[in-house]
Amino acid sequence: MTPCRFRSSSPRISTLSASGLDAAFLPPEHGGQGLSYVTLAHTVRILASHHPAVATVWLMHIGAAHALVTMSAPDEAAFFAAKLRAGERFVNALSEPAGGRFFLAPQQNATPAGENWVLTGRKVFVSGSEAADHMLVNTSIDGTPAFFGVTVDDSISFPPIDETVGMRATRSRTVLFENTPLLASRPPTMRTSSPSDSRCSRGLPRVWLTSEL
Repeated sequence: MTPCRFRSSSPRISTLSASGLDAAFLPPEHGGQGLSYVTLAHTVRILASHHPAVATVWLMHIGAAHALVTMSAPDEAAFFAAKLRAGERFVNALSEPAGGRFFLAPQQNATPAGENWVLTGRKVFVSGSEAADHMLVNTSIDGTPAFFGVTVDDSISFPPIDETVGMRATRSRTVLFENTPLLASRPPTMRTSSPSDSRCSRGLPRVWLTSEL
């Protein structure tokens, strides 16, 4: 996405939020309507037909927010849901310079810091990061992939690096993490269909979702 396209899409993303669209995709227990993935697909199609940049940034935004709400423990889920309803912005910070889009095999390791961890590294292809308030970030802990919900703070920066790649020459927005806190304020959580569901024993990543220091 070129700088001018991002600037033109950013206020439109805020308009979509103000319309109540973002909140409508939240589960009912978090004040939403629990709209389906079919509705999501139709929404993206409509947006893309008018403004592809808006569709791209909004999809990344609502996807990250939905993951943080539906995969977090109750208190954290309520935190992220309230932020989405308030119009704050979310992004996925998952792609690594050497790992590409292999989200479940992150090569950047988190460093232990007491009961928590910190991350120093770089993510790329982070659409909409310039306006982000919260990020869904992946990392490796003891060789196992893990995901964290991270609220943007002074440990996260956005250098002026816009590498053009691909057929559309879209830019690779870089995000730098410098000892960014990854908090283990509660045990890993991953929702399954039933207590006997064995998916967690088949290599799915651990998930820590934390909102604040």
